[in-house]
Amino acid sequence: MRKIQLLLIIFTLVPKPAFAYIGPGAGLGMIATFIAIVLGVVLLIVGFVWYPLKRILNKRRQTKIKSVAENVVERENQW
Repeated sequence: MRKIQLLLIIFTLVPKPAFAYIGPGAGLGMIATFIAIVLGVVLLIVGFVWYPLKRILNKRRQTKIKSVAENVVERENQW
């Protein structure tokens, strides 16, 4: 029994040539799928980084605009 299990493991792990043909339609579909997956992962990472960063930048910009507006109002009130 042990010999049969050992042979099955060896035959499973040893690579064998496939002699298979991938037609142009299947090959292009596989390439397109690979590119779509890679771009999806890249856009996912960009989305997780960009949107919080955009929100932080907008908050800083809004606080800067408020402080400038308050300074203008103070200067007008001084005259």
